[in-house]
Amino acid sequence: VNDNWSYRIINSIAPLLTSTMPTVSKIASLQWPTSEVPTKLIQCCGPAFVEWEAQRQGIVEEVEEEPVHENGHNGENGENGVGPNGEKKKPPINLLAISTKKLEKVTYYDALGGLPLHATAEQVKKAYHKACLVYHPDKTGRGEDDEVFLKVKAAFDTLSDKTKRKAYDSQMPFDDSVPKGNEEAEDFYKIYGPVFVRNLRFDDRLNPDRKQPAGGGGRKNKNKRKQKPTGPPSFGNDETPIEEVHSFYDYWTHFESWRDFSLGAAKLTNNQNFDADNVDSRYEKRFIQKEIDRKAKSLKKEEMARINLLVERAMATDPRLRREKNKASDEKERIEREKREAQEKEERETKERTEREAKENAIRDAREKEEKSVAKASKEKQKKILRKAKATLRKLC
Repeated sequence: VNDNWSYRIINSIAPLLTSTMPTVSKIASLQWPTSEVPTKLIQCCGPAFVEWEAQRQGIVEEVEEEPVHENGHNGENGENGVGPNGEKKKPPINLLAISTKKLEKVTYYDALGGLPLHATAEQVKKAYHKACLVYHPDKTGRGEDDEVFLKVKAAFDTLSDKTKRKAYDSQMPFDDSVPKGNEEAEDFYKIYGPVFVRNLRFDDRLNPDRKQPAGGGGRKNKNKRKQKPTGPPSFGNDETPIEEVHSFYDYWTHFESWRDFSLGAAKLTNNQNFDADNVDSRYEKRFIQKEIDRKAKSLKKEEMARINLLVERAMATDPRLRREKNKASDEKERIEREKREAQEKEERETKERTEREAKENAIRDAREKEEKSVAKASKEKQKKILRKAKATLRKLC
């Protein structure tokens, strides 16, 4: 054994190995002595014992194994190992066959036979009755303080109460991760699609316990058909119409989460030496409750910021929105280009018209000037002829 922790275990049990090992002799079954046979304590040893002792003393982490199920296997899908929607469905866990440490990690849904998260109150009740037939102290003989039965009872008490179940479901293991936002276009749908589907778990509009808004005070129309809930818009694919894409993001922009962080806030508060159960003063209890409410409100704000970040990164990466943006940009550029060309054409026509008018005016002015010059010359000639005639007439007279 070359591991450091193995040396530590061997050193810790070395004093126990100094005793003389007993000699074991083989005898036939017919030669078994009738008197009481002396017993000897045999010291455990070997790699398996060293590993177990290391785990018991906390020197190394215990290797997690798949829980043993009632049918004797380790969780592989059997004949009925597929749920109604095609998802893998694990068989119920045999709570009597697992350790206390593993029992603490079993969820309340698994404690009642592997109930789904959306199980109804009737399903919870039936699962509890079925679990009592297996884990009740009258069946197991373990007594009223049996940790397995207490786990089953706590699961029923929590899941049968709407408020407790809401708080419990909110703190169950959940992948809060958000994509980085720098994904390639060909990977967009397979990365972001499952993330949106996963977060629908906390959609307040899909919560069956949500109070519906009150209707108007007018008379009811008996012939009017009831509208069935349509559910959230689909994430779609690369061929989804852009109108449906906008509808999808509009739905998530107004997303409201029913997630309740009161249990998580209570754990954070108790970890800060504020234990409401061990406080007698009502003023201290009131102070602790205010701290819990404040932390729960802060956690809820972080939750909504996470959803908003998811929507913003998806919209910035969505190739459908990018194509629409490029198309709108091209359309805007085309309109501006046509407007600019029309303006240039108008300016060019105005300039040509101005030059043409100027040229025409120049020709007209030159013609008028020439006509005036000819008229003046003709008038001067007439005057000259008239003067000459007058002078001839005076001479004759």
